[in-house]
Amino acid sequence: MNKIFNNHFNLFITILGGTVIGLGIWYFTLFSNLQTENRNLTKELRSQKAKSTKAEKTFSDLAKVKREWSDYNTNFEEKISKIPDITEQKKNF
Repeated sequence: MNKIFNNHFNLFITILGGTVIGLGIWYFTLFSNLQTENRNLTKELRSQKAKSTKAEKTFSDLAKVKREWSDYNTNFEEKISKIPDITEQKKNF
């Protein structure tokens, strides 16, 4: 009877040791590399989001500048239209 329990105990220790070794190999070969890659991708994602936000702000500012230039252009065209034509000045003399 003692021999049977001893064999089961040895089998349990062997399975437990194999599982621990297998998990250790899995962690150091696959999981740690995936964890490092995940960190790098997270940094890259943050960087890309920051660039995207900056680009959106730039386009927003560009729209404001376009509106200002349009207003300036309209004002400029109004002022230019008030200047008399040279041909009209020659007719008056």
